[in-house]
Amino acid sequence: MGAGRADATAFGYALGQIPRMPVDYSSSERAAARCDALAGLVNHPVRVGRIVSSDSFCTEQVAEPMRQRFPDAMGADMETCAIAQVAWNCGVDWISLRAVSDLCGPGADQAFHMDGERAAAHSAEAVRAYLALL
Repeated sequence: MGAGRADATAFGYALGQIPRMPVDYSSSERAAARCDALAGLVNHPVRVGRIVSSDSFCTEQVAEPMRQRFPDAMGADMETCAIAQVAWNCGVDWISLRAVSDLCGPGADQAFHMDGERAAAHSAEAVRAYLALL
């Protein structure tokens, strides 16, 4: 998990690192294992991996440089980094469950891959399943 467009490299930070914060915010192995277990509990694909976070909507122009800088990223959003920062500062384990509703490509700011109602239903199903694993 890292910030997509932050650049404090002139001050000795890694590309994407927020000053005085870690380079990445990782969930515990136990939390990640529970996410892996979701695949057998929900009726849609589950993937576990890195999400990058940015301060702007992920259009094609924003996405391509992020793909080059963070080739292992599975997705991008504008919220996860804030959640991770608060959890890290409070010493709380965390995860981010996402239903990907739109893709980063031409017209990304105008088209959705999945409608909001279906994305919300997938997210709710995943959250209920994850909570049952606790």
